[in-house]
This record gives sequence, structure tokens and C-alpha cells, in this order.
Amino acid sequence: MLINNGVGVRAFVRWCDEKGILYLLPVAPRTLAAFVDDLAERLTPATIKTYVAAINRMHRDLDLPLPAGAGVVILAQKRTRRAAVEKGHRPKQATPMRRAHIDGTLERMGTSLMDLRDAAPYDTLCRAAELVALHVADVRSQGGDAVAYVARSKTDQEGDGDFRFVARYTFERVRAWVKAAGLDDDDPLFVPMSRNDRGKRLTRRDVARIYKRRVGEDFSAHSTRVSAAVEQRAAGVPTGLIAQAGGWKGDAIPARYTRHISAQESGAAILARRQGRA
Repeated sequence: MLINNGVGVRAFVRWCDEKGILYLLPVAPRTLAAFVDDLAERLTPATIKTYVAAINRMHRDLDLPLPAGAGVVILAQKRTRRAAVEKGHRPKQATPMRRAHIDGTLERMGTSLMDLRDAAPYDTLCRAAELVALHVADVRSQGGDAVAYVARSKTDQEGDGDFRFVARYTFERVRAWVKAAGLDDDDPLFVPMSRNDRGKRLTRRDVARIYKRRVGEDFSAHSTRVSAAVEQRAAGVPTGLIAQAGGWKGDAIPARYTRHISAQESGAAILARRQGRA
């Protein structure tokens, strides 16, 4: 998130310079709205939303009034989404990494140190940034399974912390990796293979590269979260519980990931089945 914050703020500063606008804090809502309107021609609504959130977060960190909540900014972002839809834009979604993909990948792995490490992170619903922030002691046994303690996340900027479920067989792979790598409780859980990088942790880009190398080029670091939402929904799990499992703030994102499943449970689908048309 710090990278996105920097990119968003720098983009705004450059825009002010190009437009001859004096860059002052707090940013006036009308200035931010004009920035949003100007970006709509060349950036996606998702990228613009990220930039606005970065500027807003900077204000929060400095204890300044938040410009993104102003009506003119909200309306500007709505205009960008409406314009994108009219142009035929559809939000991109990470390719789901389904259970069959993961199981096939794990079957191909051996017992080398790299294989043991790369076999461990598939089952937590953690974002890439959350995975690389884990320490060995954060994953612990709980009953017959385990939990992973996520100290901070995209939706928990205050650092209240959260626990994610870890299945028993995933926990066994984590323990095998930790033992083989000789890691201590205070060590980062996922570390580079190079001896020169001892004590360092993997980066988010490293996680993405591992998934692409192990599972396929179509997959990203977010693919495991999308697939987990899809497969839980297909199993009848309510979106509220899916949101809880994945650390989403509300059920809007899991609902978006699984809307094709919801269509199969709509009134039209139920009627078609009752009438023998489906």
C-alpha cells in the first residue's frame, strides 16, 4: 500500500504542476474532483480510486480534513465509472486458482528447500502483502487445524490484527518448511533462498513470481483469494462469512467475485428449474 500511496500522491503533484495549480494541503475537494475528471480519459476507475485513496490516506496521516468524502469528489468518481461502462470497460478480475490447480501444483513439488517453501502459502486467503509480513510464530496450531495471525492488512490500517484459518494439511506443509529451513519463531516465514539474503523476507513481487512459475502465467498473487471466494460460495457459504475468512471489510468484494454463482441462485434460475427448463 505504501507504493500505491506514493504513486498516487506523485501523480497528483505532477498534475498540479502541469495545470499550474499551487499544490497546497489540505487539498481542496474541487481540485481533487478536477484531478479525477482529467484522469478519466486515460486511466481505469480502479486506478483512479487507488490514487484518490492514497491522497485521502496522506491527509489522514497528517490529521487533515479528508477530501475524498466530499460530494464533488464522490460524484466525479461516479462519472468515471459511468463513462468507463459506456465505453465497454469491464473491471479486470484475477484468474481464480481453483483447488484442482493447487492440488496439481503440489503433486509436482518434491522435497527440495525451494519446493517446501513454495508449497506452503496457498491456503490462507492472505493477500501477498500479508503473506510476506508473516513471522514463523504467527502461524500456530488451533484445535485440529491452525490459524495465521495477520498483524496488519489493507483493511486494517490501525493494526488491530486478525486471525485466518489454516487447514491442517497446509499447517503440516508450513511446519515441514520451517524445520527444513531452520527458521526461528521471530524469523520471517517466507524468505529468499540465497544465503546472502538470510533474515530478509520475500516481497509481494516474489509471491506473484512463485505463483506464475508454479501454477501458470495466467495466475497472480490475488488468484488464491478469488478462487477461495468462488469455491466457498459454490459450497453454499454466505458472502458475510467469506468476507470474514478473507479479511474483507464487507461482503461487496466477495459478492462481486461470485456474482456468476449468485445468478444461478436467482429467482429466474429457481423458476426455470421448477418448470423443468433448466
